Amino acid sequence: MGDNNIRGFRLQGFQPRKGQGQHFLVNRGVLHTVVREAHLDPHDVVIEVGTGPANLTEALARQAGHVFTFETDRRLCAFASQRLQIYPNVTLLEKDFLAVNLAELLIPFSSYTLKAVANLPYTISSSVLFTFLDSALPWKCLIFMVQKEFGVRLCTPPGKRECSPLSVAAHLVARVEKVTEVSRGSFHPPPQVDSMVVKLTPRLERPDRETYMRTMKLVRVAFQQRRKKLSRTLAKVFGYKQPLADYLNNMGLEEGVRPENLTREEWIALEKYYTKAATQESGVGIQHKRKSNNN
Repeated sequence: MGDNNIRGFRLQGFQPRKGQGQHFLVNRGVLHTVVREAHLDPHDVVIEVGTGPANLTEALARQAGHVFTFETDRRLCAFASQRLQIYPNVTLLEKDFLAVNLAELLIPFSSYTLKAVANLPYTISSSVLFTFLDSALPWKCLIFMVQKEFGVRLCTPPGKRECSPLSVAAHLVARVEKVTEVSRGSFHPPPQVDSMVVKLTPRLERPDRETYMRTMKLVRVAFQQRRKKLSRTLAKVFGYKQPLADYLNNMGLEEGVRPENLTREEWIALEKYYTKAATQESGVGIQHKRKSNNN
């Protein structure tokens, strides 16, 4: 598959735009590993970001019920459209995935199981992941090929120095695992870095969306100054009247704890305290207002 496709590009005068980060997977073994890991069947609707020459798209179409694939490069869309015309279960969209209302797009497929499988463009990997993590979409699995360094950070659980807001978000709602590493020679043209296939599957005990969003509000504020004490970076969020440092101590955390030190369970506990504190603060405000009106 890979060699034939590369010849096809050249015969049509097609060359990947390296300056735009176009590196196409042409290793059939890796391609089959990615698709196999998705466990696709006709009841699945799949989202693919970055159609490219449709190597992966075609493999997905052979097993899934329907595939929505996104590509912004007009030349690639024309090439992929011709190749995919024999698959009635593929919708190729020449659109920016990040600008699409996925919930609206998927309304006709509400009875399908939602999965996402893609060789992600490196420059939008974080944004694509947050699109799924922050949404209320009932996805069953996310399988993405990403830059290796990015994949390592993503797989790093909260509480480790290498963790980031994205890895905290991912581990809050999903189990994250490395599927395989992919050498740069598996792509045409070869990128300057190796890649990694990662898989996210929803946790049974994941927080609801509102709790997740409140937790991520704390995470994002804290990681803006990740080298500073958590009791200082979150002081304004909690309100200076709230004994945040005392609560952190009650959690068994040292006074100088930083955002990278908190585990998944500790972030969840901190959100519960934040919600309780906010509720109490709101109650005090309401009581104060009532007293003022009575006067």
